[in-house]
Amino acid sequence: MAIDPEITRHREWLGFLQPVGLVVSPPALVKAQAVVNRNVVDLQQSLLAVVDEDGRIANFLSFVVQVLNWDNSNLIEAFTEYEKD
Repeated sequence: MAIDPEITRHREWLGFLQPVGLVVSPPALVKAQAVVNRNVVDLQQSLLAVVDEDGRIANFLSFVVQVLNWDNSNLIEAFTEYEKD
């Protein structure tokens, strides 16, 4: 029986999470066409740009916009005004 490499990748990813409770199975992730992204250098660089020397997120607005790629339209106006001060 051949081992599906996509199933193997999803099992590995779920193992990193050490989930508790309801978990999506690797076959369900494959069926949903979920892809495990192993090229995370750009994401790591984006994260490093928004953390301080202690590794804390210095500005939450910068984090969600630059790292999570949220659009300003997804944020409430009061929050964006608060973070600018």
